[in-house]
Amino acid sequence: MKYTNFVIPVILLTFPTIAQKIPLGTWKNYTCMKDVRSITTTTNALYAATTGGMFVYDFSTSAIQKFTNTDGLASNNLQTIYYDSLGSLWLGATNGAISVYTTTTQQWKSILDIKHIEPTRWQQRTIRGFVRRDSLLFIAADFGVTVFRLPKWEFGDTYTDFGFPSSPTITTCAIHRNTLWVGTTGGIAYAPLSATNLISPSAWVRPSFSGLSNLSITSIVAFHDTVLISTPSGIAVFHNGMFHALTHFSGISVQQLLVNSDILYILQRTGSATKVFKLKWIFDTPELIAETPHLGTSLMVTRNRLFIGTSSGILQRLETGEWINLFPNGPASNAFTSLVVDNNGVLWAASRSTYGAGFYRFNPDLPDSIQWKNFTSEHYPLLRRNNALFDDYYTISLGSNNTVWVSSWGNGVIEVRSDTLVRRLDYFSKPSLLGAVNQTPPSYVVTGGVAVDSYGKTWIANRVEWSNRSLLRLDTDTSATYFDHEISMGYVQALFHGLWIDQYNTKWLANSVPTDMKQTGLFFLNEEKKISGTTPTGWGRLTTANGLPSDVILCVTGDLDGAIWIGTSAGAVILYNPLTPSRLSIPYLLKGRVIQCIAVDGVNHKWIGTKEGLLVTNPDGTELLAQYSTATTNGVLPTDDVRALAIDSKRGIVYIGTEEGLTSLSIPAIAPLDEYTSLRFSPQPFIPAVHTRLVISNLVTNTTIKIFTSSGILVKKFEAQGGGRAFWDGTNEFGNTVPSGVYLVVAYSPNANPTVGKVAVLR
Repeated sequence: MKYTNFVIPVILLTFPTIAQKIPLGTWKNYTCMKDVRSITTTTNALYAATTGGMFVYDFSTSAIQKFTNTDGLASNNLQTIYYDSLGSLWLGATNGAISVYTTTTQQWKSILDIKHIEPTRWQQRTIRGFVRRDSLLFIAADFGVTVFRLPKWEFGDTYTDFGFPSSPTITTCAIHRNTLWVGTTGGIAYAPLSATNLISPSAWVRPSFSGLSNLSITSIVAFHDTVLISTPSGIAVFHNGMFHALTHFSGISVQQLLVNSDILYILQRTGSATKVFKLKWIFDTPELIAETPHLGTSLMVTRNRLFIGTSSGILQRLETGEWINLFPNGPASNAFTSLVVDNNGVLWAASRSTYGAGFYRFNPDLPDSIQWKNFTSEHYPLLRRNNALFDDYYTISLGSNNTVWVSSWGNGVIEVRSDTLVRRLDYFSKPSLLGAVNQTPPSYVVTGGVAVDSYGKTWIANRVEWSNRSLLRLDTDTSATYFDHEISMGYVQALFHGLWIDQYNTKWLANSVPTDMKQTGLFFLNEEKKISGTTPTGWGRLTTANGLPSDVILCVTGDLDGAIWIGTSAGAVILYNPLTPSRLSIPYLLKGRVIQCIAVDGVNHKWIGTKEGLLVTNPDGTELLAQYSTATTNGVLPTDDVRALAIDSKRGIVYIGTEEGLTSLSIPAIAPLDEYTSLRFSPQPFIPAVHTRLVISNLVTNTTIKIFTSSGILVKKFEAQGGGRAFWDGTNEFGNTVPSGVYLVVAYSPNANPTVGKVAVLR
């Protein structure tokens, strides 16, 4: 295949084609850059290509700088990096995107031709390596080797058929003595660059091998004018038209060969450990110069310093023989399945339910080098299960007094206060949580969401497959009240994950997560029996028979007007009056979509995460204000599969969590008032028989509301629900509707002087 006359533009961010009806802000990516796949050096710095972007280690200052696709990269998930000695770094990504960074001007360009190739032509298009020869750059990708003409900045020929009986994946390429060598998963091929037609398989020679059991080529180098290759079963030298295995490395998995100052360096992997050898001559006995228990991926030697890229950062060996680990401060992984912003604007995130990496917190007020803190069982024994490493923490919730609760898939729930792990609640704790499966003892505890009711009590959802004991309320630090659901399910199990408590203290329970969808419907509990048609203890359930578009419930949350928003696998549902849950409203714009998470901003806009990207609607979901996807953000959103959302309305930040990284978007800040102005009431007058709630607005953070009669008798006291608003249902402390009259509403907070307003109630 031949490409000609391609003009490669500098990529600028573009956004949705629909008219944006909310102000656009700045995008930013937060990624884990510990998983290093390739490294290279210039005179001044070390550069690392990682699964989360590129970072640079400055030799003179020891400073580390990060680059993601919000800084100019075409893609964060990088596979290889190459310095062309002309001042440019070439970075290849797993999706075929190529980024070019000019070190002198610090400018970026993107080449997206390979990324945008029709998928039916070549589905796999990871960039595996680069090599420059004069004005030509040879680019090795999964499907072949393509030529890029540097002066014209355009593609030339692409070589895909090297004469192999099958079609192996390309792994690397090299040039020696005007000959192009191409390594594949099925052997090696070479051809002189002077050949008239390298597109033809007849132009290529496929040498035979002796003494190697695995022909998947990991690297190709020229050492003392001789071609050497490495494989998972050893090293071979090219002699008399064929490759012969070096006996010193027989059966050894070699990841990389590197030649520096006439010395050959060998990166060997054994299990998860790594060794580095060196040779002065091909047939010398190898000298072991370094070993580490980390999994090595790449090797570089410069300024008499040895650097090893690993899945845990870059290891630098000091002259003393000690190792230091280099990587930017960041999250422990790129998995973000649950997010919450606490009252101080600190973001908390959980990783995932299987193969997790614990949980993390991000404090934007701290210096860049310490903004992220990772909580993993390697460093925090409380997170371990049966004294073994355990990091499958998948749901995170905000509790009372700014506590954070982190739920696991098998190890109970962790309470965190002020960056400190306080305790774990599980089967063996007091109070005790039941295990998800019936075993002896039932200690495999899977908890879901945690929420706080208007009385300040903490509730915990508990996934239990064999018992109805799926919800509990903490009464003290060591005691709880258990609420067994009373819904006749037959063969269907109630598996609770998401939890939201509304202004009437109804507990709304979602049953599914994106990785484990169950068709059980939406459960709810109001033990004060404010909702008719429930069981004697206040349980109820909604299904497709009641009008839900799906029985797979993925999320549930409340908005600033007190309405309940429910995300299902086939659209969203709104309960405008939570006391009559049978009255459902289904926004047309969201029909048929997999709604995985919903967040509400300071002006009651809905941010909705789906498998097809991020949607923003007006308060009632009837108008689409914005739409973001990987395509419309040029890859800034790393995947369209949005798993979690959290909003910092004070700073004006929307955090978007995926299993491939975290992205944020700045929005207009809706900061809480610092002082009360005049209270606003809607509707006025308030008619409890007609209106479901009185909305009290213009509140400051942490407001408490007291309702008094005109003669000064206390009627009711409760905490404001947030968002600068509070809701009163017109009842007193005993749940009885108050008589007609004028009532005094007192709002007070530790942060502001109290204020008083009047509201008329008519019956």
